[in-house]
Amino acid sequence: MTIDFFYIYTNIGVLAVAAGVLIISLGMKHRSRIKRNGIWNTANQPLACEVQQTEGQNEGVHIHDSDERFRLLAENIPGVIYLCNNDEEYSIIYINDHVESMTGYKVDEFEDGTISLARLIHPEDKNYVVEHVDQAVRANRPFELTYRLKHKNGSWKWIKEYGIGVHRYGEPAMLEGFITDITTQKKIENALKESEERLRNIVEKSNDGIYVIQGKQFVMVNKKFMSMFGYTTEEIISPDFTFMNLLDEESIPLIEERRKKRERGEKVSDRITFVGRTRERKKIHLEASMSAIEWEGKPGVLGMLRDVTLQKQLEEQLRHSQKIEAVGRVAGGLAHDFNNILTAISGYADLVSMQVSDEAVKNNVQEIVTASERATDLVKQLLAFSRRNIAKPVPVNLNNILTAMHSLLRRVMGEEIRLHTHLDDSLGTIEIDPALVEQVIMNLVINARDAMPEGGELTIETYNTELSRDYCELHPDVSPGTYVAVSITDTGTGIPEDIRDRIYEPFFTTKEKGKGTGLGLSTVYGIVKQSDGHIFCYSEIGCGTTFKIYFPRVSKDVKKTRKKKSTVYNDIPRGKNEIILLAEDEDSVRQFCSTVLKDLGYTILEAKDGNEALEFSRQHNDDIHLLVADIMMPGMNGKELADKLCEERTSLKVILMSGYTNNVMTSRNLLDLGTAFIQKPFTPQTLALRVREVLDKKRN
Repeated sequence: MTIDFFYIYTNIGVLAVAAGVLIISLGMKHRSRIKRNGIWNTANQPLACEVQQTEGQNEGVHIHDSDERFRLLAENIPGVIYLCNNDEEYSIIYINDHVESMTGYKVDEFEDGTISLARLIHPEDKNYVVEHVDQAVRANRPFELTYRLKHKNGSWKWIKEYGIGVHRYGEPAMLEGFITDITTQKKIENALKESEERLRNIVEKSNDGIYVIQGKQFVMVNKKFMSMFGYTTEEIISPDFTFMNLLDEESIPLIEERRKKRERGEKVSDRITFVGRTRERKKIHLEASMSAIEWEGKPGVLGMLRDVTLQKQLEEQLRHSQKIEAVGRVAGGLAHDFNNILTAISGYADLVSMQVSDEAVKNNVQEIVTASERATDLVKQLLAFSRRNIAKPVPVNLNNILTAMHSLLRRVMGEEIRLHTHLDDSLGTIEIDPALVEQVIMNLVINARDAMPEGGELTIETYNTELSRDYCELHPDVSPGTYVAVSITDTGTGIPEDIRDRIYEPFFTTKEKGKGTGLGLSTVYGIVKQSDGHIFCYSEIGCGTTFKIYFPRVSKDVKKTRKKKSTVYNDIPRGKNEIILLAEDEDSVRQFCSTVLKDLGYTILEAKDGNEALEFSRQHNDDIHLLVADIMMPGMNGKELADKLCEERTSLKVILMSGYTNNVMTSRNLLDLGTAFIQKPFTPQTLALRVREVLDKKRN
């Protein structure tokens, strides 16, 4: 529509100019009759005043008719016709009435010298006009000018002037021409230029790659399109460059199928997702939307490409995180059930070991205990992965832990591997269970050792860092803030790219059969996540692997811990006829606990769930000194049971036990509330000590 408009507008201008030239030509024949039968100079003196007298009446009539036709044309043409002297003022000899609508000045004001065209030219355009007119007149050729002319009201109008010099006696004595007002056209042109510039800026500054294809050839691409793929404009719009040059091998069949469908006349979607390749052969995931357009008079396709590589990565991270979380829930549930079984097995084995004197029997029982301990370690790793183990977080300094582990780490790695440590002296404090940190470090070091069978170097570094919002946008499970980081780097074989997403899965291992449980990295992952931390792996085949772990930094002082003395079972104080309410849904665990506590002199009320325990309490009129309850029970969990009973029996003391906790009670809530806790599986000694400790403790 815009192009057609300008075409029409331009042709109108050409017609007007042609009419103006015709009028000027006619006027040249009648200069002697234009103004008082003479042509005047700047001093208002006639340059030529001789008039040829006609012979005969007919010739006079023809002259009169010709003058009348000229007058009618001059008055009706849409523009200003002028004849002026070629002087500094461009003083007017003749100018038609349209000059008043264009400038606001009357014809008489121009003809008597009150005003002149030269005085109305915009100061910035004056030199341009004078120079171009002078050059054209001296070369005896027409001139065409576009400049601004001042209206009497002070406004400025854009005009287009077509003119030519009139020579007398070999000198350019006069100028004659046609002037048309193009102010409206200029406004439209400027508006279109601004619109085009805005559109160009939008296209060039777009975050999407924009292109136009005609046939198979690109005819237009924006800057984003070039930066996406790394090619120059010249390369992309060359005839030999097609869309196929930008495709990854896996997406070629998809695009070919679309092409075949179009050729068969079938409808294809105007949106498509595919994989592209940059100039450096890097894969990028792209979304494209396309529509048919007309470009410079020819049919074409307008396309927009959006780089969704980051989005795809984030989606993959989310799917992987959800997968790990699902596996973790399953692992946690299995570990919980297994812990109940282990509690009974190891507990009864301990009881048998204490009750028999035959050494052969004791040795056999000890094998059961040893096997139970190994199974317990396995369960702990499952719980660590599922983030459902009970932790005892305290403010610690990673440097202190690494320093204390230094000699142990050297023994674990062997002589073929050199250990380097770079510990930040100004390292901040983190809040975590020290035993869990040691487990994380040890698992990663063992993994690194196994990745360097021929020897190598292991570097452990600690430092303070801050994770920005920009960084966290790339890692949606990370929160911005200050962290304490530890990195462990080996020079081993590296981890293949196709299995990196699986390294944290429980029981996944690339080691030979019998050389790994597949729980090392899953345990590390679970501990880090449980501590509100983050773990990232960077690896290249043949170059090695780096694990970076970030723990939230806290403003707390590191406390010194005292070592507890070990207690012999025979030294444990016995019960003092206290009454204990025992609530446990697992029969074997409940019977084991009841047996141990009864043997120590306590009176036991056994309940298989929370509701039954609550009913026993309400039916029992005497004091109940202690509640020992499993956290996870059907119907009413141990925490809810303890809360209700403590409301009814204000002096009641509580011990909660579990193989893990979930949202009902996190590890920190247990400790912060001052509630005593015992971790399954436990030995008779552990249970006896914990019960006595809680009963003897003064209630706050």
